[in-house]
Amino acid sequence: MARNTKKTAGGKRYNVPAETLERARAEMKSDEGSIVPAEKVTSPEGSLKPKVQAKRPAAFAKSTRVPSAEELVLEYRFVWRELRLLGLLTAGLLAVILIAAVAFHRLG
Repeated sequence: MARNTKKTAGGKRYNVPAETLERARAEMKSDEGSIVPAEKVTSPEGSLKPKVQAKRPAAFAKSTRVPSAEELVLEYRFVWRELRLLGLLTAGLLAVILIAAVAFHRLG
């Protein structure tokens, strides 16, 4: 696979395959004008609210699968576990720092 060696303004080189750049450019061209103008929708209360819908290109509509909430919970369960452990570690270290601060204050 050929790499794009065009330099940027900062002097860095792109490290992206040409295929990826071509696909990104094609997606950008297809995304132009993909936002539908706001429509006035009346709510049950009678107030007007703008409704903006973004159209997805047809290629993505077929290939992109949106996972359900249950699937996300099962797949990202480890994230909650890690966040809980990180919180416990933070609380423990904060307690150690406070105890050390009180101890050094009484000694000094």
